[in-house]
Amino acid sequence: MNDKAPYKGVRTMKKLFYLLICLTLAACGSQKSADISSGASKTTVSKPTVTLQSILSETDKGKYVQGELLVKFKSGTAKASAQKAHLIAGATVIRSFKIVPDVEHVRLSKGLAVKNAIAQYMSNPDVEYAEPNYIRKIASTEVIPSDLYFRDQWALRNTGQYAYGTEGADIDATEAWRVSTGSYDITIAVLDTGVDYNHNDLASNMWRNLSECNGVAGVDDDTNLFVDDCAGWNFVTCESFEDFEDRWDISFTCSQVSTESNDPMDENGHGTHVAGIIGAIGNNQTGVAGVMWRTHILPVRVFNQFGEGTDSDVVRGIDYAVKMGAKVINASWGAYGESLTLYNAISAANSHGVLFVAAAGNDSNNNDLTPYYPASYPFGNIISVAATDQNDVRVPFSNFGYTSVDVGAPGTYIISTVPTSMDNGYSYLEQDSGTSMAAPHVTGLAGLLYSYYYNFDSTQIRNMILSYVNLIPSLDGWVSSRGRINAARSMFALCEPYDLTLNQVSAFQINLAWTDIATEESNYLIERKEEGGAYVLVATLGQNANSYPDNNNFKDGTKYYYRLRLKNWIGESPGVHDNERSIITTLNPPTHGHSGGGGGCSIGAKQNVPTSFADASVMLLPLLVIAVLRRRR
Repeated sequence: MNDKAPYKGVRTMKKLFYLLICLTLAACGSQKSADISSGASKTTVSKPTVTLQSILSETDKGKYVQGELLVKFKSGTAKASAQKAHLIAGATVIRSFKIVPDVEHVRLSKGLAVKNAIAQYMSNPDVEYAEPNYIRKIASTEVIPSDLYFRDQWALRNTGQYAYGTEGADIDATEAWRVSTGSYDITIAVLDTGVDYNHNDLASNMWRNLSECNGVAGVDDDTNLFVDDCAGWNFVTCESFEDFEDRWDISFTCSQVSTESNDPMDENGHGTHVAGIIGAIGNNQTGVAGVMWRTHILPVRVFNQFGEGTDSDVVRGIDYAVKMGAKVINASWGAYGESLTLYNAISAANSHGVLFVAAAGNDSNNNDLTPYYPASYPFGNIISVAATDQNDVRVPFSNFGYTSVDVGAPGTYIISTVPTSMDNGYSYLEQDSGTSMAAPHVTGLAGLLYSYYYNFDSTQIRNMILSYVNLIPSLDGWVSSRGRINAARSMFALCEPYDLTLNQVSAFQINLAWTDIATEESNYLIERKEEGGAYVLVATLGQNANSYPDNNNFKDGTKYYYRLRLKNWIGESPGVHDNERSIITTLNPPTHGHSGGGGGCSIGAKQNVPTSFADASVMLLPLLVIAVLRRRR
């Protein structure tokens, strides 16, 4: 009998026992470690749960082709069943796809709405999903509207297409529209010859006093002292002036007295042209695009059919615009006599936070020496505007003034809306070229800025316009900003990132990442809140930041919201709701906000490759032991 055999068996068993301990320790440790290390490996993408509600909720987020669907039948669905589903919906199959089996592109019967068709298909047990045929577009740095005459609107996008113009000598509107195309919350008052409020390229952007539109005729429903002012007001009290005692250069008398009314219809064309530059409906395959595609234009008629009006009518118009909530007043008019009454009216508008954009005048005059009013009044809410041409050159007849004129804007060869009785509703209105057409470009930009930076006041909006211009030689020394407005620079100055992502990397850290698209920020403000709570400042970063690791004692299963706001000397961006992001924390094991944590066996938990191998070894070890013992026998 071999005395060493039992001893050798004991040694073998000891080795196997030690191996068992090592493998167990490898498999059983911190579950948190398994979770974090697995996060570094490629994740498995789970198939989204599809319901009728989930599909319908997406339809409002994008554009799609009317009258078409993409329908996917469940695998194994008989062809006859699919044909019957199409027959019930009155749809015909356009094509199918090899790369995505069982999906058919169908055309719906005339009159069947896409959402109704989706609901009909989704009620069929053979259908996995039915969705719109969404429209995608190339990722571009510009937003080009579909308006018929946009190609001629060199002031918004200059490709050198008009009068031998210079490419890029424009306000960069197509880039600014990436940030905002306007808002119906912004009311712009046009104090002018009236506006054709029925024009098909303006109608849906016209201001309406709903209290009066839906009220009782002949009754001042909103008690603003103007009866039935549904569409604005006509303050003109004289439709025509004539010379008084042959002193045509100074004194006039009214030869055609008129009575103010609730009809601010334009009988001249100037006011409608101005309104179109500011806010003609954009991207509607019709006519022109305004600087703002969406806004509410308030027509305040203070000038008669010949483009003349008195200070008394103008002052009442300013008062009305302020009372009815205008954020900006456009004043494409002026004269050289200083009026204290007009001064006081604009001062009152200033105290109400209303921005006042005024034409600098078209007499080649130095306004520093001979002031032109209202542009030359010294209020902080006034922006005085000179005119530039398609080559970024100051128009020779434009007034100027290094201390009294603020900025330049396109003012010649401007196509825009006119009353539909004139030139089919669109014209260059050559007789009114100049600062009258330059001012509404600035007004439109002010409205765009208000639509995004809705927390800013008139001083901040003014600073955003005047601080971020294109410096051009022809304005250096002629206007105080030395430049022509640049809508893109102003809009992107404090533009918040739209692609913020959140990634929890541990129980104590959430990583934030984003693309820095702002151009003039000095700081990023990182803010966080728990669901139902208020935002608190987490960190302040420098300019050009694009990431931040948020280290915090997070609570398990809690929804946290993050947003980024930007700051510079002008102010802080508003914290746009659409740019917020949220994450629900998952802590393994749950810490409920307490630091520390214990280890745990990773068997059955989310695992990485090493722990999975160790787990398999532990489970197979007993079989290995039995096999060795049987062999020894």
